[in-house]
Amino acid sequence: MAKLYTFFIKFFRNSFSHRSSFWLTLIFAALISYQCVSKKGLTSDNGKENTAPYKQDAVPEQMFEFVRDNSIRTVQFHKMGLINSYPIMDLTSGERLTLEFDILGTGQSKSLQYTFVHCDADWNRSNILQSDYIAGLFSDNILSYSFSTSTFYKYTHYRVDLPSEDIRPKISGNYMLIVYENDIEQPIIARKFYVYDRQVAVTADVHRATYAKYRDSHQEIDFTINTQDLTPVDAFNDIKVVLKKNWNTITEIRDLKPTYVNDKGLVYNYEEGNLFEAGNEYRAFDTRDVRYKGIGIKTYIRDSIYHAILFTDEDRSYKQYSTYIDQNGNYTITTRNGIDASTDADYIDVNFKLKPSYSEEQKTYIYGALTNWQIDERFRMNYNVRDGYTCNVLLKQGYYDYEYVVVNENGEFVPAVFEGNHWETENNYTIFVYYKPRNLLGDRLVGVYLLNTTVKK
Repeated sequence: MAKLYTFFIKFFRNSFSHRSSFWLTLIFAALISYQCVSKKGLTSDNGKENTAPYKQDAVPEQMFEFVRDNSIRTVQFHKMGLINSYPIMDLTSGERLTLEFDILGTGQSKSLQYTFVHCDADWNRSNILQSDYIAGLFSDNILSYSFSTSTFYKYTHYRVDLPSEDIRPKISGNYMLIVYENDIEQPIIARKFYVYDRQVAVTADVHRATYAKYRDSHQEIDFTINTQDLTPVDAFNDIKVVLKKNWNTITEIRDLKPTYVNDKGLVYNYEEGNLFEAGNEYRAFDTRDVRYKGIGIKTYIRDSIYHAILFTDEDRSYKQYSTYIDQNGNYTITTRNGIDASTDADYIDVNFKLKPSYSEEQKTYIYGALTNWQIDERFRMNYNVRDGYTCNVLLKQGYYDYEYVVVNENGEFVPAVFEGNHWETENNYTIFVYYKPRNLLGDRLVGVYLLNTTVKK
């Protein structure tokens, strides 16, 4: 399959202009629809396997985010110029997104390309031809790269801004960005992004939970969707909503139906179905300057690279709430030891330590944007009775938020074991509204609403 794909690409590149023809579109679409990517494991920082469930062999199928190569680090995807923003863009506004990442090691740059795949609201690959959702080329090269300078740990930094003149989305919806090296059947990075075409108005409110048993620990999201600008809709079948807290895909809420419909639109006013555990403000550490001990840093050790030893963290589940400013689980790559953090920031071996309030071992992970909001085996902590939980992870210089979460014996995500829940916690929430037109294939993203527990947008 790879040889057939390569033959056609070389043939048409030599025979046609980069805008190509109907036949190139047809053949490329046929090739893409039959490609299959196998599941492959990675060796993590802790010597553990980190698997990435991704395949392309049938339509539809579930698509997942992953990093296939353990040398790829610090993958960030955001609005251009807004580092801690989410990868959401307006189809018609001219907004652009930036993907950037590092590949560790010295040597020449890699020949990398990217494409993207349209998905439905549940992240199944849409049954839509690429020519119906991509304008221009079906893939493009990543041409922007630079080598690290004056760092102990050598790496190459890559960046791509999209859409470009050569490739851009034609319709709204969920998209999976795929990065690969020469062979599209062997992708190395997959990241979600969202393209919306605003056709509905959303009003929303986040507040302390209504029910007494959740009052101290949960936050409630009530909202209304005005669908007057859409063609007549079946409110219970044509509209889907997804609620997300701080970009955490594991805890997102799906499949809510309107509690009722009135002249203002679709009203979602549950007492339990729209509840999120409020969590706690995130822990933090600061490695921006290796000459001084930033927040959370106990000491630095330098040999062939820098090592940052963090202060031992404590179990916070039984403590009272304390307010302070955080990044809502995000991290910012920056350094005071250089000018351009993209290439001047060094990689540091960061030592985490957590002292539990009891000695029973649990599957405990470091969690947040630094793990791409996934349970990542590289961030699983080792346990011993004397030291508690420990973990070493290689991270680029910056200011990081993080928390500790547990996966119980049933495989369930339990975030509050060491952090606790406090209704006062400041959080970001995002509401996604999808519409399934009856005469078209695929779900369209027709509304995105961002709000905060203190400020609504």
